[in-house]
Amino acid sequence: MISLPSISHRTRIQLISRNVSSVCVAFCVAAGIITFLSLLSAYADNRVVATSILFDLKSGALSFPPVFERDMKTGIDTWDDCVVVEIATYGEKDFEAALSRAHFLLRPSDSEVLSLYRAPCIDLNEKIAPLPIRSPADVHDYWRYWWGSAAFLNIIVGILGLSLPTYQTALKLTTYCVIFSVTSLAFIRYRRAAFLFFPVAFALIFGFAIPLFGQSIAHAPGLIVGFTLLSLYMVAGVDRAPLRSQFIYLFVAGGIGFYFDLFNGDIIAVLICFALIRLVSVFYFGPPRISWPAAATAYPTTGAIVHLIAAFVMGAVSMLVFRIVLRVILTRQNLLSVLTEWQTSLARWSSDKLLEGDFPNIRSFWLHQMYSSIDVATFPYIGKYITAIICAVGGIVYLYTIIWAFLNRIRLATIEKDQLSAALIIAVIVPLEYCVFAAHDMVHFWMMGRLLSLFFALAVSIVFLAQRKPILSCPRHDRRARA
Repeated sequence: MISLPSISHRTRIQLISRNVSSVCVAFCVAAGIITFLSLLSAYADNRVVATSILFDLKSGALSFPPVFERDMKTGIDTWDDCVVVEIATYGEKDFEAALSRAHFLLRPSDSEVLSLYRAPCIDLNEKIAPLPIRSPADVHDYWRYWWGSAAFLNIIVGILGLSLPTYQTALKLTTYCVIFSVTSLAFIRYRRAAFLFFPVAFALIFGFAIPLFGQSIAHAPGLIVGFTLLSLYMVAGVDRAPLRSQFIYLFVAGGIGFYFDLFNGDIIAVLICFALIRLVSVFYFGPPRISWPAAATAYPTTGAIVHLIAAFVMGAVSMLVFRIVLRVILTRQNLLSVLTEWQTSLARWSSDKLLEGDFPNIRSFWLHQMYSSIDVATFPYIGKYITAIICAVGGIVYLYTIIWAFLNRIRLATIEKDQLSAALIIAVIVPLEYCVFAAHDMVHFWMMGRLLSLFFALAVSIVFLAQRKPILSCPRHDRRARA
């Protein structure tokens, strides 16, 4: 049994109270930012937003084809883009709707072979017309998500006055800019140690389907906001701040990330990059000083990564709880019914559904689906054959690293074991997500390639770390080691 440091009862109470206060402060900040954005969105004039979008649709400047095809202008997931447009223009701008509802129209499909519902992009003009025809049976409340991207759309078009086509162009350009910004800041701050981050940055540019998702009004805002927060994390020196300050910042980052998340892999990518930048920071500046708990003192780098992931995830979960509580209070629903509704909407995508009849024939074609769509992430740069070969090589690299670490487990110093453990924890994020929500990732096939590209890019970073390449050696770290 691990022995904890001897601390007095009063000190233990103070430690607990500080941790609780940190959580409360972080929750209030995250909840305040999200509430402000949602209410600011409700302030936008719905007629201005609807009229602007409708004009662009009729003039041909804006197009949302109701198909999942690779188009660098319209993207691949126009389904979610049209849902965002519908939610933003539905017309409910009151306090209750801003914080607890997400209404849009979803009409039954003419054919039940492909889907139970028609693509929301069909008849989009009619749905956002000044006097739309709305049957109560067609109105759905997609409150499971916060739909921060719909709030952004209202703010950009309704308050700032930008047209939707201009907004889409700006989104793609901004997406590339924030990735380059994070990478540049990493090299400026951490110098050669930033080469640990470079493979993932490369994968984000060429293997995360930015040409198909960069202009998406549904998916791009979450990635942009997440990487902006990561840039501030480095610029403000939060990575060197006390753990309590880091916890608050990461908690807020996770909460804001959840506000924009649409189960599309963006929040996973942001979490991986936060964790990897933290690892780079530890590699350059040295491991943090952790005196408690005792288990973390021998592996401070691993402890730092676990601390970061825990804070980020706690922030995301807290905003989920905040959404549910607001739903209960504002709509006057029973807590149990709200929880059941949320759990039911999410559980259909869990991995255990692969063993049931929810997804006909999915067990027989999931390998084919993974292979045939794996190059969505690398489109239009390389095809599926080369993409599959790269993934296979990445798998071999992971296997080699695991075997190498096992054979050298005795010769490795404690600090090397610590850094490898931290890196492997980051790498496990993608397989863990896939194990929990495999059904979702298979049906939404574009997610698989995006997450796999990050997973295999991490393999290169781990090899750099495991082999102690001279290119990663840092004067600061070396001087401290010699001293």
